[in-house]
Amino acid sequence: MAAPNSKDTFKQYIKRALGAPVIEINIDDDQLDDRVDEALQYFREYHYDGSIKTYLKHQVSANDIIGMKTNESFTESAAGTHAKTDQEYKQQQNYIVLPEFVLSVINIFPFADKINAGEYIIVECYRKLDPTDFTDIYNDMWLKRYATALVKYQWGQNLSKFGGIALPGGVTLEPDNIKSEALEEKTRLEEESRLNYEMPVLDMMG
Repeated sequence: MAAPNSKDTFKQYIKRALGAPVIEINIDDDQLDDRVDEALQYFREYHYDGSIKTYLKHQVSANDIIGMKTNESFTESAAGTHAKTDQEYKQQQNYIVLPEFVLSVINIFPFADKINAGEYIIVECYRKLDPTDFTDIYNDMWLKRYATALVKYQWGQNLSKFGGIALPGGVTLEPDNIKSEALEEKTRLEEESRLNYEMPVLDMMG
């Protein structure tokens, strides 16, 4: 069987890993999508193969300059018996909004001490990998095992209301066993990721 290289083939792999088509995997496709998305989110945030160091170029616009000179106001209402209430604070908006795929910023390089509209800044950062573009993610051994554990737990959860029911042939459903096995696998894989594959904290700081 070919290695998974898309979300659909990844979901098919997970089902086969759990026993399909020999065993019916009782899970809705939306539930399967949710568990795969959770696995990808964990992979991109806690596994060094889920992100990449890159440099983004941003041309500063006139609106950016205006925003950096504008203050945000906050009013805090004091609780209890205080002499002063409704304190107002201001915060300068000297920042730019980064794309959602940016995981953390390492450094920002301006080309001058004073930035003017039309000039560029360079953002050194870690960005999350998009599996649509980087399809090799779906064939990562750790991710395949982790996503399978999440789907397995969901399967056991779905079967919980049928626990103890005897099936033809003398087989009895034991969803609690499925859930406990999946939870053990999930915990072990998360520990493995945090110990062996997580990016060192100092490498992620700006």
